[in-house]
Amino acid sequence: MQKMQPHLYGNGGNIIMVQVENEYGSYYACDSDYRLWLRDLLKGYVEDKALLYTIDICRQRDFDCGPIPEVYATVDFGISVNASQCFDFLKTIQKGGPPVNSEFYPGWLAHWQEPHPKVTSDAVVRQMKSMLSLNASIKETLENAKHSGPVLENISVISPIPMLKAAYGTFHLQPLVSLFEEVTHRITPVLSAKPLTFESMDINTGFVMYETILLNKFENPVNLTVNSLRDRAIIYLDQVQVGTMNRLKGNTTIFLDIEKHSAQTLSILVENQGRINYGDFIEDRKGILGHVLLDNKIVGPWKDDAHPLNETSWLSSIKPVEHVQVPAFYRTQFTLPEDYTSTLDTYLDTSGWTKGVAFLNDINLGRYWPLAGPQITLYVPC
Repeated sequence: MQKMQPHLYGNGGNIIMVQVENEYGSYYACDSDYRLWLRDLLKGYVEDKALLYTIDICRQRDFDCGPIPEVYATVDFGISVNASQCFDFLKTIQKGGPPVNSEFYPGWLAHWQEPHPKVTSDAVVRQMKSMLSLNASIKETLENAKHSGPVLENISVISPIPMLKAAYGTFHLQPLVSLFEEVTHRITPVLSAKPLTFESMDINTGFVMYETILLNKFENPVNLTVNSLRDRAIIYLDQVQVGTMNRLKGNTTIFLDIEKHSAQTLSILVENQGRINYGDFIEDRKGILGHVLLDNKIVGPWKDDAHPLNETSWLSSIKPVEHVQVPAFYRTQFTLPEDYTSTLDTYLDTSGWTKGVAFLNDINLGRYWPLAGPQITLYVPC
């Protein structure tokens, strides 16, 4: 906040409003002490140099717990809400001042494995005109990746002078090393009686490889169940993929054929697919939260190998190989074409790829999963 203070409107900057909370009225806690504490904390930095405000949905139960004394109350909604009714309701709470929609959604969230939500520009224009006719102030949420806003992924608006983009050509990735190899263990694996969560291993992102030894005491096919999977898992027997599980799809059980009279390694690679900061999943833990069962019998002990993917510089010392066992790391190096005198923004096209995370110069560009969509390309700023 100290860095932001010079940019506050009262200090000659362009920040006119500072948000205290976002839709807190939808949260079950309804803690008035917390709201007042947060208000006073921000007041200590903002003073009277900008306007403090809150956002809540146009519902009585949300406004029972969302607004904060001495903080300007605003609402948020998209194209399907009756703007006049919502602002009339807001005026019963916020006495004086213009009605404000401080988070107008021109579209909606895009999730993996779901169709890309699209809204017509005519519908957006109609709602904008409706709000402006009511003398309302509007802050539009324009980020394309989140709410289908009418701008590019790099948040550049259409202007008379176009922002130049570059096409740097096609490059081929070289296989480096399998995730099963010990050299990829940047964190010492942990031994445990049951699988540990990401949080128990003090990591917030990436993947965890859970491994245990199976002795065939069952009749094939064997029912493998992962209780409380968070979020997606790839299942391997002796490093050969035999299935996937997906929390969002509700499939956390598969059938295995285990070799008789031999020990096999069961590997479960679990991916943290991101966190949600609202609703039922606000305290979402990642990994395997319950037990792993074979025909309803608990499996263990486990080796838990964390791969947070928070840095990739160590890969520079790995030499490419001809073949690699997936899941694996791949790399390519390239120089800009001679006709480019400076770097320009571009996009990484992941069409034809399977699933993973892309880095450029050790900077995480994001996930790719073109078969699931809706995102195919990753924005690469210069």
